[in-house]
Amino acid sequence: MKVIFNSKEVSVSDSLSLSDLLKNYGYDIERIGVELNGNFVDKKKYGEIYLKENDKIIVFSFVGGG
Repeated sequence: MKVIFNSKEVSVSDSLSLSDLLKNYGYDIERIGVELNGNFVDKKKYGEIYLKENDKIIVFSFVGGG
C-alpha cells in the first residue's frame, strides 16, 4: 500500500505499525514527534497504530539547545 511519509509517497507492507515504519527508517523514537493525518501521536501509541492506505506521516526531530 502507499502512504505519504515526510512528503514522499512510499510503499509499505499491509499491517505495518507506525512504530515499525519508524524503526525501518532508523528513527530513535525517544527523539522524535510524529504527526499522522494532521494529528500529533502520543509515543505510547506508536505500536498500536496500524497504517492505512494514503495515511500522511510527518516526523519532527527535536533539537536541544540553550
